[in-house]
Amino acid sequence: MTVMKTKSKLQAAFYALMMVISIGIFTSCDEDDKKAYKMDGDWYGDFGMYYYTNRGQRFDSYDTRMQFVQSSPWSNHGYGTQVDWYKYGPYEFIYHQFRWEVHNGTIFINYKWESEWNCQIHDYNLTWNNFYGYFGDSNEKFTLYKLYDYDFQPYYAHDYGWGYFTTYPGYNPYPYQPYYAPGINGKNKQTATIDSTKVDIVMRDGQPIAYPKTSEIHFGNRFEDKAKGIEAPEQKDME
Repeated sequence: MTVMKTKSKLQAAFYALMMVISIGIFTSCDEDDKKAYKMDGDWYGDFGMYYYTNRGQRFDSYDTRMQFVQSSPWSNHGYGTQVDWYKYGPYEFIYHQFRWEVHNGTIFINYKWESEWNCQIHDYNLTWNNFYGYFGDSNEKFTLYKLYDYDFQPYYAHDYGWGYFTTYPGYNPYPYQPYYAPGINGKNKQTATIDSTKVDIVMRDGQPIAYPKTSEIHFGNRFEDKAKGIEAPEQKDME
């Protein structure tokens, strides 16, 4: 009889422990769903993005637009589109697709073609209008704000892409051309032998302009680099 009572007590304790664990799991999942629900939507701000060329020229994005879409109502995960805008450099904007998830309070963002960008976001604050936090264990803070009426539709067709500068307000693209197409510059506008494996030629006002191909471009995130202990190439001033 004593053995049976002991067994019954152990079973009761086991079931009670399982109930506590289950409640904790469901509570955590419920909190993750709530945070994902708040993330759903469009945001903008400095997300730390940059790119650099094989010649060591680095350009930092001044603005990033991000769209988080839940896979289903009240799910803790989804997909998204990111558009990074640049004031200087060969590319005016670069966009990417990603998947995201909130798991046990941590936000995971995984990029389809740029796995080196995959990141975890901790210690963040998320409201209906503001979203700020830190990448990994870094002390670098990003801040995003709620965005309304931004058209992401042009960036849905492909997993990633880019756009050349079409106008140059306060920007002269020519100083970067000699690195890729010697002889093409703003002073003499003369052409020379061009390595077609490294450049795309775009005609502007009847003149050929050489832009580095994407194979010559490398991407990164300043905040994530610091979290991983990676030293990004130094940003160089325009000549």
